[in-house]
Amino acid sequence: MFAVQDVEGYWEYLTHPAHVRSELEGIELLARFEAFDITDSDDPEIGAKIEQLQARHFAESPELAALAAQAPSFSVPGHEAPPPA
Repeated sequence: MFAVQDVEGYWEYLTHPAHVRSELEGIELLARFEAFDITDSDDPEIGAKIEQLQARHFAESPELAALAAQAPSFSVPGHEAPPPA
């Protein structure tokens, strides 16, 4: 679990080399990958902002997006399909 102050901090977390390395090395080891975020923000757009950052993260990391696409089970609660690659 990680706690961040705002969406800028969330982006720093997503792109931090240690986090990216854990994704690159860890996704292929998972039988199931379920991503979700919990927030206490009162911003009605926070969900969309988080989704945009996650999509940007995959768009800027094609190797990571390819690994996520190959995961046996990759889901985001509330979504029918995995995040965009």
